[in-house]
Amino acid sequence: PVSRGLRGQRILLLADGLRLNSSRRQQDFGEIPAMVDTAQVERVEVVRGPASVLYGSDAIGGVVNIITRKREGLDFSLSGGSCGTMESSVHFGKRRGNFSLFFSGELLNYDDRLENDRFERRGFSLHSAYEKNDLSLGISFFASLLDAGIPWNLGLSTPERRYGQDNFLITLPLSLRVGDAGSFDVKGSLHWNRYEFSDPQDEWN
Repeated sequence: PVSRGLRGQRILLLADGLRLNSSRRQQDFGEIPAMVDTAQVERVEVVRGPASVLYGSDAIGGVVNIITRKREGLDFSLSGGSCGTMESSVHFGKRRGNFSLFFSGELLNYDDRLENDRFERRGFSLHSAYEKNDLSLGISFFASLLDAGIPWNLGLSTPERRYGQDNFLITLPLSLRVGDAGSFDVKGSLHWNRYEFSDPQDEWN
């Protein structure tokens, strides 16, 4: 996204208030927003302009907060199109007493209109929480796995060149309300990723 002429590391991305990126994580190519299943987006909140007082230097250009649906039950969708395009998603949600659990999964596949023109992206998210009185404790997990063929390079066919990228994020939020005086919030997170490039015909690989 671009906000006030700034992009990349200067736009903070959140999912349900949980930080997805940082100043050290490049996100110009959409790999971080792709961690959230678009079929499960309820709304998107945008703060344009500096929000560094609340969020730090990551939010100089603005903040984008993706709010996901938290509904109970089981949902499944499947759609297809030309050139082997297929998209499917599943969502499950359950609340019982003070506990809640929500799971989402998505698969997007584009299969070889040209030689080595495949694209596949799989996404998963899991949210679980325990809430009682003034205490809220949760865990959230996001994963995005991408595998794509690269059919051309400098005008030459590359039938075996491919690119892969996996992103994972786990967050542990804790919130405790202290009477009418305010609340105590702590969020710990771990974000890791894997990149892979291969081409047996490339002597520089």
